Amino acid sequence: MTKLFPAFSRLIQLPLKYAGQAFWTVSDALIYPILLLIATPFFISHLGVEDFGYWMLINSVIAGLGVLNFGMSESVIKFVSEFSREDQRDTQIHLVNSITALQNRLSIVILGVFILSGIVVLPFVLTGTGEAPVWVTLGVMTLIIFLLRLYEQLFVAIYKGIERYEMASKWTIASKLSQLIVQMVALTFHADLVWIFSFALGAAGFFVIAEWKKLKKDYPRFHLMSWSVDQESMKKVLGFSLWSWGQSISGIIASQADRYIVAAVGGIQTFTFYSIGQMVASQFHSLFSSAVTWIFPKISRKSANQEGMELAYRKLQAWVVGAGLAGLLIFYWLSEWLIALWLPADVYANSLVYVHLFIVYAGFSITSIIPFYFMNGAGLVKLNTLSGLSGIALSAVTMPIGYWIAGPSGFVYGRYLVPLLIGSVTRTVLHQRLFNISNWYSGTTLLAPSVFFAVVILLNDPVLKMVSALLIPVVFYFSYLLPLNGASRKAVSVHE
Repeated sequence: MTKLFPAFSRLIQLPLKYAGQAFWTVSDALIYPILLLIATPFFISHLGVEDFGYWMLINSVIAGLGVLNFGMSESVIKFVSEFSREDQRDTQIHLVNSITALQNRLSIVILGVFILSGIVVLPFVLTGTGEAPVWVTLGVMTLIIFLLRLYEQLFVAIYKGIERYEMASKWTIASKLSQLIVQMVALTFHADLVWIFSFALGAAGFFVIAEWKKLKKDYPRFHLMSWSVDQESMKKVLGFSLWSWGQSISGIIASQADRYIVAAVGGIQTFTFYSIGQMVASQFHSLFSSAVTWIFPKISRKSANQEGMELAYRKLQAWVVGAGLAGLLIFYWLSEWLIALWLPADVYANSLVYVHLFIVYAGFSITSIIPFYFMNGAGLVKLNTLSGLSGIALSAVTMPIGYWIAGPSGFVYGRYLVPLLIGSVTRTVLHQRLFNISNWYSGTTLLAPSVFFAVVILLNDPVLKMVSALLIPVVFYFSYLLPLNGASRKAVSVHE
């Protein structure tokens, strides 16, 4: 097999080589949400439904404030990996300290803005409630926990930049779980929001201090209390971080905007069933995306050192798309049984169609995971951001049109155009910029296996389903493995 299809041997080696890094990044993404889901009944039973809702709301606010990170942690990962050679160490440390100085300044600004906003707004909002001191205290705690998380992200980004993802993930998992556990312990003594968030604040502060001490031990030249930034460093950092920040904002908008469109146009009942399908698809996408986050610093280093990147790109694309489509296909065959176990009977019947439609969407969008990281790693963050914003604009137009043509299912059909059109164009531009591939269809051919996968799910004819399923590995070979062989030969000829 490996002699006949040499790309298979290269493909098999990839997950084995990076299994450790993938394990830690996936664990970081999945462990906390799973344990939070398990702990939810405990919180509800101790806090009550109303206070649990406030608890969730405060945690959502802390997470939502993450949009104010201005792309600093992503900048750390990029520049630490980009200037990783021994002769570049001074530049690396200087840029990290410059980013830390910018973070310190931004933290002061954020703190000042929130304090002034609180002084102006809170008297009007809380007049006559009798609970003003409680909410002021919770607001201050929320802000401090958020600022501590900004610094924690900055610290673990340094370890990610030097490709020590196991260290970064261990710190992040331990920090999240400690905050969850101490709140559960606190609840056993006293059911009060201020009480349990004071424990969360203490745990967050403890881990930030511990992470800083560990970082200082490993990298003595790193300075947390940096304040000075020269103009050249500021220009270099902000040139990447602001576009990265815009990308984060567009990602948040993209993950929420479609929900508002569905709720406004289709009604709340349609939105309920739609959101269930979307949740399933987003979990699959997050699983495979988190499994390859470790490639970001590697691509930054390869790009800075002008190393050949096409071979790495082809390997990763083939692995993610191949494994992703296989996983989605297995889930599709088991979906009726799994969804019936998960949902009540009256919700099951209406939700299953959206689950299937979103499985198709996941099959299309999985082709854009590796290009996303390659664009960021190679410094094409502007292209990445513009691609995301274009997708939002296109969805805002095509989703209502899809509803008008096909009814509620049309919302999802309208979303298909984003990975099919915007994704294809973005991949083609990426291929031109990084690999000097000039043909206009190079980004579109990577969708071929996903198209046959979509036929398996969307059509009812069992013969066509079977034929399409059998053709998926054939078109996968021509779309992914043949280009992988070509990239391998090209890399060998360059070295020779």
